[in-house]
Amino acid sequence: MDTQEKNQIPYNDSFICPHCETKAQFNLIFPDFNSRDKENFIANLKKASWDEQSETYNYFYQIWKCQVCEKLVFRAIENYKYGGKKIIGQFPSSIRWDSNFSGSVPKEILEDFESALKCFEFDEYRPAVAMCRRALQASVLEQGTDSEKDLIDQIDELNKMKPDRFTTDIKDWAHNIRIFGNWGVHPNKDGLKDVNQEIAKEVIDFLKSYFHYVYVMPQKVANARLKQKPQEKEE
Repeated sequence: MDTQEKNQIPYNDSFICPHCETKAQFNLIFPDFNSRDKENFIANLKKASWDEQSETYNYFYQIWKCQVCEKLVFRAIENYKYGGKKIIGQFPSSIRWDSNFSGSVPKEILEDFESALKCFEFDEYRPAVAMCRRALQASVLEQGTDSEKDLIDQIDELNKMKPDRFTTDIKDWAHNIRIFGNWGVHPNKDGLKDVNQEIAKEVIDFLKSYFHYVYVMPQKVANARLKQKPQEKEE
């Protein structure tokens, strides 16, 4: 077996860790290669990558360990018939890379958002959007909007109440996501019928930006002011 074949399976790699959000080096801990079985494993994997009888591709699985936070990442890899490999699944998924709002977003709201992320990771896009919408409406109510209004009207109200936090750009983005304007109790009126991965991803991205402007940034500003107060007294 030549050097190129040996290098088809990486024994260490670098990518963004979904736990600590660091571009880190990872160690491959499963399959656990060693000098005795490495070549046999690669040879068998290459041989089994295409099943001629069923004409299906084969898959294999890896567990990587981040050298920074030492947490594990699971990856599913697909082998192509004519060579090459593709990552077809990862847990935790990349959707979580910038989703750590613990300590900023109220717990009950964050629990709904976490449920949305879990649904998205398992390709359940309609429940993912439903939980995002639930989290958003709980948040705009927590921010003081009128509970008798529809969500789309609450979004306008929050922009008027707190334009420094809920900016015009965020408001316009919310209006462009038509799913937020279709809140209904009946299946044919809830707007979820046509939800796909693209819409679900946009809704999640919106909610991340919303959390950042409404909760994270104000908290950072408040913490910075607290740090400055002792210095002002000394002067």
